[in-house]
Amino acid sequence: MFEGKKVKVLLSQAGSGKTRALMTEIENELKTRRSEEIAFVTYTKKGVEEGVRRACNAMNLSPDDLPYFCTLHALTFRALGYKRDQVFNRIQQNKFNKKYGYNLNVCEVSSRYNVHPTKDTEYFNMYEAIRSGSITSDQYASSEIDMEYLHHFAHDYEEFKAQECLTDFTDCLVHYVQNGVTLPVKVAMIDECFSPETEVRMADGSIKEIKDIKVGDKVQGTKGATTVTAKHEGIDDMYNVTSVSDGNVLFICNSKHLLQPYPYDTLWVATDVLYYKDGECFVKVNDCWKKCTVTARDTSRFVGITVDAKDRLFVLANGCVVHNCQDITSLQWKVIEIAFAKAEKIFIAGDENQCLYTYNGARPDFLINFAKQFPTEYLSISHRIPKQVYYLAKGIVDLIDDKTEKPFDMKKENINGKIVQIDNFERLLNFIDVDNLEDKKETEWYIICRNNCYLEEPKDMLEENLIPYWTSDGFFMDGEILRRIKDYYNFGLKGYKTEKKKKEFAERFNIVDFNLPFTESNLFTEHKKFIYYNFVECYGLEKLEEMCKWNPQILVSSIHHVKGGEARNVALLLDTTRKVDINLYNKLDEELRVLYVAVTRTKENLILIDSSHREGYGKIIETVKEENGLEW
Repeated sequence: MFEGKKVKVLLSQAGSGKTRALMTEIENELKTRRSEEIAFVTYTKKGVEEGVRRACNAMNLSPDDLPYFCTLHALTFRALGYKRDQVFNRIQQNKFNKKYGYNLNVCEVSSRYNVHPTKDTEYFNMYEAIRSGSITSDQYASSEIDMEYLHHFAHDYEEFKAQECLTDFTDCLVHYVQNGVTLPVKVAMIDECFSPETEVRMADGSIKEIKDIKVGDKVQGTKGATTVTAKHEGIDDMYNVTSVSDGNVLFICNSKHLLQPYPYDTLWVATDVLYYKDGECFVKVNDCWKKCTVTARDTSRFVGITVDAKDRLFVLANGCVVHNCQDITSLQWKVIEIAFAKAEKIFIAGDENQCLYTYNGARPDFLINFAKQFPTEYLSISHRIPKQVYYLAKGIVDLIDDKTEKPFDMKKENINGKIVQIDNFERLLNFIDVDNLEDKKETEWYIICRNNCYLEEPKDMLEENLIPYWTSDGFFMDGEILRRIKDYYNFGLKGYKTEKKKKEFAERFNIVDFNLPFTESNLFTEHKKFIYYNFVECYGLEKLEEMCKWNPQILVSSIHHVKGGEARNVALLLDTTRKVDINLYNKLDEELRVLYVAVTRTKENLILIDSSHREGYGKIIETVKEENGLEW
């Protein structure tokens, strides 16, 4: 990928100024390019918004000047001309659940719904990981997964979307890869995945094993004769492509080829080489399509070649910045390769130690391999992390096996900060200064945990102590809640709206007398109406309406949601679910990365709250303390 282009990799550490470095590169490019020739793509909408804000502030631009500052999902959604009403959303999710009897809640994002992961949500995430191209269903088959249930779920989900003429954002990526516009390109990767013995047809019609091909040789490409411009090899998982008719292995490829998994099977699809029709797999050999199967075999050596060619491409920008690459899936990398095929320069920035979305198909090895392949600049000095927290973070990183050996240091000017470990959440209230709560640019507190199911305790505790807080969806008393309370008070006055509206409102919420406290009505649930009433009495309705518009000051959220953000203080609940506890033994690197992201969000103080049920992350913390002689 990206051979023949000018590529620069920026490998960062937490708080080392990755976005700032990218903005500097963009500023330099804007000296000779128009802003619409620059693309800035990242994994999350939050990352894009930050990039747009910084670019506009630094370069006196408007968001309209930056059409290709967007997430990859948004990029493909726009390019394919989809509309919002075509997207699988919460309403469609409810319809899907009712029709097929599932309990999928992936579209439920509001904290008001009190959402917890369900079995079907977990299976949906598995299916998404398979579709993303970073894992196969046969890899799931080796674990404690009900494969039959997964197949049925995937079938029902695809059937429902087809019946309702719906799409989702993974479909956008898949369709974009499948339906790119054919445009001339300078260099495109055709083959980079075959075993050394794989036979390749040369331009003169002869056959050579790929290991014997040299740079400069002419081979038969997908669009005619083409020149081999580079050759490389390595070790990876290999797959046999076998003819059904005679049982012969047609060729052997690995996961670095342009592969995507077929939705319901363990088979692989290689773009322009394999395709599926009516559930059967076909391979193109000497311009003839043969029925075949694709099966995994032992890890082995492969040889790849890069050739000059024209391929199916869609050009959007001449300069491309790819940000937060550690969370980009293999399918998204395909989109990047197609979308920015004419890009003269590629800037790839990320920190493989902050790769959190492996359950959705993200793979840190992409960034690790790019760092080996292209010129790399290390952003190794953290400008944010307090000294005490730095030693903890470095100890966590040292335990990660699959990573680059990059430097990690801190500025001498960084404050010492504090790490405090407490045995229950209630003690955290002693650290929160509610009296000085005001709208500030920086967030005062992150209260975060590994799993959403542990968010309810801190929310309940804050509410009981009349401490306002925010979630990933905004102020805990959102606009709808505050409008309902405001209507209640105003309907008690004369001349507010119409008598008909007042009557409808009273009937809807069983209101007998607007002069009584709204706790005497059904304005909210029995529990919540007393909480909201106490907040109104304490702060006043106007102040609460102001807070609703504030930058979050006390944010209660998951670790995944605050990735890329920072707060003056961070409180981390060390509780984890049984599934994460198993991960601590089977996939330790994944959990070390999550913990690393969590502790590096703070600018001053880190409060660790012991697990109340299991060891959770506490075991890792104790290991790091012991191995590095840390005290707090």
